[in-house]
Amino acid sequence: RYQEQNARLILMRDITDRKHYEEELRDQSAFLSVLAALRGVSDDKGDAVLMTVFLAKAAEQFSLQLVWFGALEGEAVVPRQWAGGLEPRRRVWIRDDGQNEDDPMRRALESGSPDICADVSDGVDHPRWREEVCGIGVCSMVSLPLQVDGRIEGGLEFLASRRNAFPERRAESLRILATELGAILSERRRRRQSAEMMRRAELELKRYSHRIIE
Repeated sequence: RYQEQNARLILMRDITDRKHYEEELRDQSAFLSVLAALRGVSDDKGDAVLMTVFLAKAAEQFSLQLVWFGALEGEAVVPRQWAGGLEPRRRVWIRDDGQNEDDPMRRALESGSPDICADVSDGVDHPRWREEVCGIGVCSMVSLPLQVDGRIEGGLEFLASRRNAFPERRAESLRILATELGAILSERRRRRQSAEMMRRAELELKRYSHRIIE
């Protein structure tokens, strides 16, 4: 009987290890797919298109209910683009008004790092943000700041219908993707600015050439 129990424990451990390994493989595949999609957006497409591709691919590859980007406007993060089957919260106040003290987005923007909420229904008090996300069937979420050239432009939020959907490994993958998104935005803007400066310089050169000829 002891040998049977021991064999059963070994089998269960093996199954658990295999599940973890499969989850890691899925996460790695999802990460690479989102990264490839980001890097595949050409420069002639605007920043809004880049963001659309990122949000849609992240929602699809990580099987999320909602992924949204909000621009930082004054004391609030205002939703601008999203993907998934749900609509985001109306806005997230950054200032502490007593209702959003533990809001993940607020904490993420303050700390500059991911803020994970493994179970949005956890806790005795249910401030406004918990009621909002629980009401649409969200069980866990992770919030991230979007930084471009060291400046926070807004926030990204990833929401799932299951609890504990964002272990540290997955949250770290999303953080790296958000960092890559910020770097790509910065590089695209820099190239556009350089192209515009070249265009203006060429126009000035043409004007100067015409004056010499005249």
